[in-house]
Amino acid sequence: MIKVALVDDNPQVCTQLEKALAASAVKRGVNVDTAVYYSGESFCSSLDRGRNFDLLFMDIELEELNGIDAVDLVRNKYGNE
Repeated sequence: MIKVALVDDNPQVCTQLEKALAASAVKRGVNVDTAVYYSGESFCSSLDRGRNFDLLFMDIELEELNGIDAVDLVRNKYGNE
């Protein structure tokens, strides 16, 4: 099982990417568990609650906490694990 996080404030982008990942997973016989977040804050909160991911698709231009800052927070907080 590959755990994937999609972080984008545009629901249409998330839907398209989620469909593309699902189709690719079916073709390759891989199980994918996709979680969608519409803000950097909600993604970071999920990590604080114990979620973890194997792959992250992060939009750079987000409303409050942009993608670069969100990834920096994750790196600083969880980078040594």
